[in-house]
Amino acid sequence: MHTALCKPSVKAFRPDRTSSRVSALNPPSEGEAAMLKAVLMEKFDKFDAKLDARFDKLDAKFDAKFDKLDGKLDNLATDVQQLKLGVEVLKVDIKWRSQFYFLIALVAIPLLSTLLPLLLKALPQ
Repeated sequence: MHTALCKPSVKAFRPDRTSSRVSALNPPSEGEAAMLKAVLMEKFDKFDAKLDARFDKLDAKFDAKFDKLDGKLDNLATDVQQLKLGVEVLKVDIKWRSQFYFLIALVAIPLLSTLLPLLLKALPQ
């Protein structure tokens, strides 16, 4: 048999504990009631402290996750702003190019229409 199963539990022996039965027919004395109230308040305070510690730990964890998410959102907003700026630059570049090509077409077509016949006449036949 495994030795760990044969060892007595450490929690099984608690000599400082007192037990008393309390019922409606057998109400506790004032001393027992005060002692019971003190024990219950002590247990409640310990439980409350444990809950506060766990709550603080969860709160810190939540704050860390929230800060991390907030940083990611800030980075995303920066990326979106850079994309918007890039799109605006591209729009201006495309608009400038289209205007440039339109201007070249406005100048080149009349120029070619007048120069081409002159060039053809100047060529030896």
